[in-house]
Formats: sequence, C-alpha cells, structure tokens
Amino acid sequence: MFVITLDSPPQHLPGTLARWLTEIAPNVFVGDYGRGVRDDIWLLVQDEIGTGSARIAWSWPSEAGFRLASAGAPPARPEVNNAGLLLTALSGQP
Repeated sequence: MFVITLDSPPQHLPGTLARWLTEIAPNVFVGDYGRGVRDDIWLLVQDEIGTGSARIAWSWPSEAGFRLASAGAPPARPEVNNAGLLLTALSGQP
C-alpha cells in the first residue's frame, strides 16, 4: 500500500492519478499495487509535478514500517534517518 500527497499540483495531475488511485481527500491518493506499478506512478508524478510538490509513503520492512520520498519543492525534507527513526527536517536544515 502507498499514499501520495500533492501540494499545488498542475491541474491535470490529480485527474491523471485518479485513474489508478483512490482520492481519499483533496490531493491525497491511496493505492495498493506492486513495486513496479508504484514506481511507474511515482516517476509520472516526479515528471509532472512542475512547481508543486509531492510526497509518497509506502510499506517497507523497517523499524518505522514505511519509507518516504518527495519530489518538487517540498517545505520539508522527509526521511532523515536517526537511529532507525524517520524524522522530518525543515528546508535548509541538515
């Protein structure tokens, strides 16, 4: 299972994602596909996000139980690994 969230996406992107994923709230999409399909959808988001930003979280066998990635110009940088815990760093912070 994975979740994709969008901030300030191009007009067409939410409609494109809604073809494959369920929109559970404005610009919040959930899907349950294998790794290949998930990666293809995420590549599409990365290519199309423009000046907006996007984040994806997916199930992963780790201490947290999931992984994070972001694309575009996010206000925060996810996946700062601190002793196995995933933390969020504000932009400009190491």
